[in-house]
Amino acid sequence: MESDTQRIKEFLQIVFLASICSIILGFLFFRSDVFQMTHPAFGFIAFGLIGSITFGALKMFSPSRALAALLFLLVVNEVLTKPPEVTLFLRDVLFTIGLGAAIFLFHRLFYIQISTMPMARSLILGSLTAISATVFTVVLNLLLIAFFEPLSSDLLHAISVNLMIGFLVGVGLGVGFEIAAKITAHVPNYQRASNANGG
Repeated sequence: MESDTQRIKEFLQIVFLASICSIILGFLFFRSDVFQMTHPAFGFIAFGLIGSITFGALKMFSPSRALAALLFLLVVNEVLTKPPEVTLFLRDVLFTIGLGAAIFLFHRLFYIQISTMPMARSLILGSLTAISATVFTVVLNLLLIAFFEPLSSDLLHAISVNLMIGFLVGVGLGVGFEIAAKITAHVPNYQRASNANGG
């Protein structure tokens, strides 16, 4: 019971710190646009929260719980935002899947393996989320061309904006993860709980 309590505490710490870091980084670049739900910069809040919860569940619990959390957050996001068009729903689904894939890949291949280079991990996560955002921007536009509407002349602009936001969200999350790890590393009980789950 005690170890479960410790895991939950560290999970909440990861979520809080990583979300805050993502929002702060977004505010530095996009100012108040971060808080406008219709602006792409709102991704610093939405994907910051989704990414931090997914990573926290992956690190402190299990991949299956992380996947369940990701799907649950996607459903909650759609219920709260009520996208008026199917294209916006498709966008949310694709980018959430992309972010989840980047988080899973980061944890599996990089987070533990390069634990001696904490800041490099933030840049790697930023690169993965940037690649994910770019790929799924192209995929989304291909689907739109095939089923909904002609190619938009703003595709290159959308790619550049999403690439930048994707990179900054990933870096913000990564910095938050590192701060959380530094804090919990000084608490022996947290460290044991984290180590028991491959963190």
